[in-house]
Amino acid sequence: MKSLSVVCFYVCNTLSLVCGLLMLIAGLLMRYLPQLESVFLATAPSVSQSQTGLLSIGLIMVGAFVAFISFVGFCGVISETKCMLNLYLTMMVILLLGTIAIGVAALVYGQKPFVDRVDKYFRVYVNTYNTTTNSKAQGVVDSVQHFFDCCGVDGPTDYPNATLPDGYNNNTEYLASEIPKSCCKGSTKEELKPCLNATMPISERKEYYYQEGCAIKVETYIHENTIVLAGVCFGFAVLMLFTIIFVCVFKRDNMD
Repeated sequence: MKSLSVVCFYVCNTLSLVCGLLMLIAGLLMRYLPQLESVFLATAPSVSQSQTGLLSIGLIMVGAFVAFISFVGFCGVISETKCMLNLYLTMMVILLLGTIAIGVAALVYGQKPFVDRVDKYFRVYVNTYNTTTNSKAQGVVDSVQHFFDCCGVDGPTDYPNATLPDGYNNNTEYLASEIPKSCCKGSTKEELKPCLNATMPISERKEYYYQEGCAIKVETYIHENTIVLAGVCFGFAVLMLFTIIFVCVFKRDNMD
């Protein structure tokens, strides 16, 4: 029984250690790799850059905490130190309750309320895209449209119809349009030319830019990922619960 509980503990605690290290690495990458931060801001436009920084710090702290707890657990079982195992169990129970709370919050708050908030802020950014001087707001819209292959909140018609700009020149390679470049399907100048050509009505450019709005795509993405987040949290909670049970069995058989 002793060997079985120890083996099971090592398996569960190793998985906990891996999870902690993954969170730690994810936090470090988000903090020091700008591309990942841009993707996160694209999926949650209502989150500020400072809040993203706090999230990365949170991942680093939680990941380091989980890794430290796992290390304490290994040391406690190997040395059979009762004080160290009691410390390990206390921290694991706290972490277990926190993980369950995050999973429940993801299911409750991560669905309709969060979607409504994203829709509210993103709609403001889209409506003021061509008039705002806030380059960060424009960057959020462009990131969302690039990431999800979409245009506007409900569709391209969220942007005002393009009008012929002053000083129009027939020799211009391609003309500015009030539809953002990020709505276009292409990326090269030749591909962007018909998409951004303001002399053509928007209705005649449909094949060159994304027709689907971002609202439905972002909503689907949030729903799918909050369920995944909740599932990961509950799965991790089950893992921690079994780890706690195995440590309690080990203590009962060897120290009590």
